[in-house]
Amino acid sequence: MSPASAAVPAVPAAPRRPRTRARAAASAAPAALLALAVASSFGAGCYEEQPTEIVQSESPARRAPRLFEEPPPVERVPDGAPPSALAGPFHSLATLDEVVAQVADLPHEIVFDHEVPARGTCPGSRSKTLRVGRFEHLGYAGRVKLLFYDDMLWSTRFGPKDLDGYIAAVQREYGIDISNLKRAPVDVSTLVWVPPVPPLEVTFEDTRVSHELDTVEKACRHQYQLEKGLLEAAPEGSD
Repeated sequence: MSPASAAVPAVPAAPRRPRTRARAAASAAPAALLALAVASSFGAGCYEEQPTEIVQSESPARRAPRLFEEPPPVERVPDGAPPSALAGPFHSLATLDEVVAQVADLPHEIVFDHEVPARGTCPGSRSKTLRVGRFEHLGYAGRVKLLFYDDMLWSTRFGPKDLDGYIAAVQREYGIDISNLKRAPVDVSTLVWVPPVPPLEVTFEDTRVSHELDTVEKACRHQYQLEKGLLEAAPEGSD
């Protein structure tokens, strides 16, 4: 270990605790898109000359076939789910306070904090990124980014100066191949890979949390489309 770096103490992994934040209800029904048919005025039997009628649309939704769609289901990480190993001593599903306690002896700061308010079919979410300096993993030192979603650690991003050396060390340590954009599973539900765009970092990510985040984003996108008139809510009682 280099003199400028400090070891981050490992903490016993604990199962996911029940969340205290309110959750908006989300329908579990599969999404169904039913496009209204647009009648055609061409074909045999048409008059040679027909008057053209221009109809003003009442709303943006009427300028195209209207779509009826149920809100997509939000699929949560189950309470009690086991953590999954990320880079170094970190494990997914840890809270921000738990991780801050782990890195108390290292320089650290919140560099990203964004909240999406709950409304309609959008359950809302809170995302934060904690950056930790003088972090060391497998003999490589640098700054690591820890990503949180709704107070769950779900990803680590670490890109030391000697990235190629670190990638080789990760492959040896975990017995995986992450060359040429390959993604490799480790532990319970972690995927490891190197994204193809800068900043080039080795990413450890819990796929259960990223899947939940994806379903939340789809539900919020559905609400946005409703508000903009791009979708119309399915009539009550419809399948």
